[in-house]
This record gives sequence, structure tokens and C-alpha cells, in this order.
Amino acid sequence: MAILLIVAGLIAGTWLLIRQPNPPSNSPSQCEIKEITFYYLDQCGWCQKVKSEGTIDKIEALGVRVNKINAAIGPIRHKFESVPTFVINDKVYSGYKTFEELEELLGCAKTENQPSNNKNQPQSLPKIQFSGEKGETVNLENGEVKLTASTFNNNQARFYNMELPLGKTIYFFVVKDKNGIYRAAANACAVCFKTYKGFRQEGELSD
Repeated sequence: MAILLIVAGLIAGTWLLIRQPNPPSNSPSQCEIKEITFYYLDQCGWCQKVKSEGTIDKIEALGVRVNKINAAIGPIRHKFESVPTFVINDKVYSGYKTFEELEELLGCAKTENQPSNNKNQPQSLPKIQFSGEKGETVNLENGEVKLTASTFNNNQARFYNMELPLGKTIYFFVVKDKNGIYRAAANACAVCFKTYKGFRQEGELSD
């Protein structure tokens, strides 16, 4: 049974990306440290914040191997008192860390052409009552929503809503067009639809 993975984040309100699992990256490491361990718990809000911000994906994109271990399951190879916990070069760092903080701890090289992390930071949008189609409530697990691909075989849009770890609810729909391409759109940003009654799409999305 084919499954769609929808990754959710915050860019000028909301973005959605449909993808299938990618093979492990074979790109050479850009950092002095080649491997780290990340301990987390599913019910840990700060752990989910790390995941929802894409911190782990960004670290792996630098060529660093991340051993992700659920502290409730194990195996536990280090001593720590809270999660999230990062083990870097045998040193334990407990507590929330941004990508920039971890990048520095990993000794990652920064190029002159690397974009500033603060240059295009989205501005927070005012809370306005969403009046569009709210649809079915789905759960976000490890930064992803799993939907059965066959649900969209009739080429009709299906509407959904979900709550992000920080309490923000987003609304979106998914549709399979006549060319077999899966497309998703989230509740609109202020630039696109100032009434907040519509949806917008972030780029070309495919299965």
C-alpha cells in the first residue's frame, strides 16, 4: 500500500511538502564531527520543536550521521537527565539546541556564499479565524503526516487539518491531478490571500 508522507513546517505561515522516503545521503561531511547521537521522547515538546524546525535533516545534509534514539526504547549509551540530548564527540549536551548552535559544536565549515539564517526569516502572522474547508483532523508524528495514496485516485481534493507542536493549527488539502502528480496547499499567507479564506501551493509537488 503506497503511503504519502507530508512534511509540515513554517514558512510565511505554512508550507507542505509531499515526498517519499529518500535514501541516506552519501555526501561528504562538511563538519569536523562525522557522527552524533540524538536522544528524544515522542511526548517531549522541545524534542518535537527540534524535529519540526528541520534541525536533524539539516545536520544530515551536512554529511553528519545522526543516531536518533527514542529514550523510552533505547539503547541508552550515555548518561543524561533530560531530553532532548545531543552527544557530540563524547560530550553530552542536554536541552534544546538550534541548528546554528549544533553547527558550531560540530565544527562545520561555512562558505562565503552560505545564506544568512536570519535573512529570510518569516514574520509571525496575526491569528485570524480560518473560514475555509477544515476537513479531517490528522496527527503529526515526527514532523510527518502519513496518508494513503489510493485515497486520491478519484482526482478529488481531500481537506485536512493538524496541530503543530507549538499549538498552531494549519489547514491543507491534497489532490492528485490528471497527470498523476500529487499536489498540496496550505491555508494562505497574508501576501497571497489577505482574507485568509483560501489556499496557496508551495512549488511543484510530486509523488
